[in-house]
Amino acid sequence: MDDAKQIEKSAVRVHWATGPVLACISHANALVIIGAALGTHVHVEPYDGDEPCINCVNEAKKHDR
Repeated sequence: MDDAKQIEKSAVRVHWATGPVLACISHANALVIIGAALGTHVHVEPYDGDEPCINCVNEAKKHDR
């Protein structure tokens, strides 16, 4: 069974403490929840480019090891 994660296209730009992050909806929601748990506001805005979600890319790299 192949449990590799699909690399999603970025749908939003999440303004995180370290700077803007391009993310899919799933990872953007996770970042907002983490930010709320840390007591910080995380601004999210639409993104209409072709870049992949950086978190999906990093998960795929981790899976390939």
